[in-house]
Amino acid sequence: LAYGHVMAATLPERTAAEPRGDFAGQGFTGTRWLLAREGRGDWIPGPWLRPPGSPRVATILLAPEGKAAFFEPGTTEPVALARALLRAGHGVFAPDLFETGEHVLPDGTKTERDESAEHFTTFNRTDAQERVQDVLTAIAFLRRQGVERVNLVGVGDAGLLALLAAGAAPG
Repeated sequence: LAYGHVMAATLPERTAAEPRGDFAGQGFTGTRWLLAREGRGDWIPGPWLRPPGSPRVATILLAPEGKAAFFEPGTTEPVALARALLRAGHGVFAPDLFETGEHVLPDGTKTERDESAEHFTTFNRTDAQERVQDVLTAIAFLRRQGVERVNLVGVGDAGLLALLAAGAAPG
């Protein structure tokens, strides 16, 4: 609880989720989602891949470049890591967290934030805190999908983000 306070991130009680289209591949089905904490202006785009049946375990895949790291370029075909998780019966969610991938302003630009500005963190969350909140929102969404256990996997610099989010996630 104290760590979540330090990170300024909590598991939301309610999430809003809007499907943005379905797709399928060999041994899985997928839906592109737009997630948010209910009543907030934040949002997280990402695909939710499901093996046959209803997965009870899901893995959230995190990368500095977002979901693009987990799909073959220009396709909806998952890379080897995601395919292996699907074969093992895991659902896979690969979000574009704050300021990554599609998570940009409508004109394609990023928000103008200078975290080095004096007193920035007094009134604003850091990019890392925003991303941890996005991961917690994704966890809440997956739990509402019937998932009982969520794993976090971060590649490259997102490994640290996975550790920060795991510390803030209850259970």
